[in-house]
Amino acid sequence: MEIWCRSISDSVYRHTRRRETDANRITLHTGRNMTDAAQLLVRDAAQGFWAEVEEVTGACAGMEVTVGAQGYEIYNDGLPYPDLLTGKQRVYVKASTTQGFVLLVKTAPDTPCGSTNIAVRIKATRDNGDIHYMNASVTVTVHRAVIGEPKNSAFGHEYFFDLGDGSAETLIPYARAMKDLRVNSLYVNAVTLLARGGTKRTTRTTWSLDFSAFDKFVELFLEHGSFRYLTITGSIRPVTGDAFHSIDDNGYGTNLPLFTDDADMEAAGAWAETFFGGIAEHCRERGWYEMLRFHLEDEPHTTQSWLWAREICHRVAPGVPCMEPIDTKGIGRALGNECDIPVPRLEVYDHDAEYYTKYAEDGGEVWCYSCCFPEEPWWLNKFIDLPARYARMIKWACFAQDITGFLHWGFNFWSPDTPYGRNPNTRFKGDGFIVYPDEENGGVLMSNRGLATTMGIEEWELLHKLAETDKTAAKALACRTAKTFRDFTDDPSDLDDTRAALLTYLDMM
Repeated sequence: MEIWCRSISDSVYRHTRRRETDANRITLHTGRNMTDAAQLLVRDAAQGFWAEVEEVTGACAGMEVTVGAQGYEIYNDGLPYPDLLTGKQRVYVKASTTQGFVLLVKTAPDTPCGSTNIAVRIKATRDNGDIHYMNASVTVTVHRAVIGEPKNSAFGHEYFFDLGDGSAETLIPYARAMKDLRVNSLYVNAVTLLARGGTKRTTRTTWSLDFSAFDKFVELFLEHGSFRYLTITGSIRPVTGDAFHSIDDNGYGTNLPLFTDDADMEAAGAWAETFFGGIAEHCRERGWYEMLRFHLEDEPHTTQSWLWAREICHRVAPGVPCMEPIDTKGIGRALGNECDIPVPRLEVYDHDAEYYTKYAEDGGEVWCYSCCFPEEPWWLNKFIDLPARYARMIKWACFAQDITGFLHWGFNFWSPDTPYGRNPNTRFKGDGFIVYPDEENGGVLMSNRGLATTMGIEEWELLHKLAETDKTAAKALACRTAKTFRDFTDDPSDLDDTRAALLTYLDMM
């Protein structure tokens, strides 16, 4: 029976055996108001056993330490992928298989600097009744650097997500999980919320807007999350751009055709002015106007509808930026400066990096996003069947390329009826979700990919802090890990070493 430690950067599967260099101790390097983690691995070649976290000691003031069993997701390839962070303290381990426990460390802004030793004791009860104790030691070195709350971050982070029933019981766990993920741009499906509030069409070209459900939604997320932006969506039909999502006489969603005939366009134009203008005016009254941003279409494949909506938005909501996920090189260039914040997909950015680099150099804001593609394993992405650290390294590549935000498709789209949900035959494993439903407690559970995402954004913050004094050094450190989304190190120890070097560099400054 044995126990050993590994970096959270390393993907450890059930068949993994202990290496000659593995030990039952590990050192973590972190800052203040940050997150770090280690893996504790247990195994017995002879018998199955129950492994139970019996004691965790040594945390200093301002340090929250939890230990929970690793969960494994199985797809049609039969390989159990380590992704779900169960939080369970007790789990059964079959003979000759490895079980991971994740030790999660969160520091407060005032956590004392220095090294602290966390001792973990795991009780193992074999099938034959024998009891053994396994001990692991995790040294946590807290450096001087402090990062701020997500709402104050220079890095924007957004997830598309399913509202579900819209109840507080459903949404509050989402808001809290988003805060853990450092999500600071709130995806607001405004048409759905307006309909739920009682908005109705009163004549062919007029609507009575009801913001009651909209306000409850925004207020709830602002109370339980940490948001800098309200990003309004729910307008033009994605990709095709052939209809504008609206609300009918009975308060149900409907689509108004675009560019078919004059009558339809008159109605669509009236709705666009009502929709964009009404949201702008309401948010101005509520003190949210400076937080506003608009998604107009989502992955437009033509410019006509998008530019039409942009002109109306610019007129009735002056100064509010429009940003859009872009999945083709041509559209990115065709929209040009009309798209205030271009959000190219990873490979679209890479294939036209010169254009977006110049956009940023000229003072523009550039984000990126991932959604299904690129799926080849030589790209960084956040699929379950890629190393979880890739989700973390995306943010290093963002810093290296002056990208100041990231949109992740798929916070909670769990449905097995989709090609990216919890479907064993799915093509895009985990693409539609970064958290799991916690059916037992009515909340959500974090994933390894989510943890990696949080750590990556925190590391972007550290690089940004270093760049304020020494931009050359910050860029050099980022490029040691990931120069681009397809030019990166694949050695987990490189990521850990660069993190430690970054924190040490900031200590000296």
